[in-house]
Amino acid sequence: MQSNLHSKSGELYEFLTDVEKDIEKEIKSTDVEPSEIINELTNWIYDDIIKITKARYSLNKQSYPFTRKLDDMVVKGKEEELQLNIISPLNSQEYDEGRLIHKSIADKGIILALPSSYEFSSDLDLFVKTKKYIPQKQRWQCH
Repeated sequence: MQSNLHSKSGELYEFLTDVEKDIEKEIKSTDVEPSEIINELTNWIYDDIIKITKARYSLNKQSYPFTRKLDDMVVKGKEEELQLNIISPLNSQEYDEGRLIHKSIADKGIILALPSSYEFSSDLDLFVKTKKYIPQKQRWQCH
């Protein structure tokens, strides 16, 4: 079985066998819709990281629901008076700091702008493809 250099980090070398290279090609050729990638990122942000659906104001001990957005789109729940809008690396718009401040005031909410990152976007794409590929491969092997 032949192996190929996959990556090198300092003195660490990683190799993939021919079988692993074939699987990697199959994963990379798996079709995913943009909505699948957005749904995965939305779940990471709002289900795994933030988790809350209401902001608590400690002075009056009241909790207020907020709209959960990703790249200006409501992604969880319904439209509320308060908003949390996560601008992700998947967003096609360019926002500088001044534009984000004006947008936050106009939208009556908090904007969290994640830095643009090609590596993050491509890693997320590969993750979603892998997540979709595994059950498909298991079904193929069962038949």
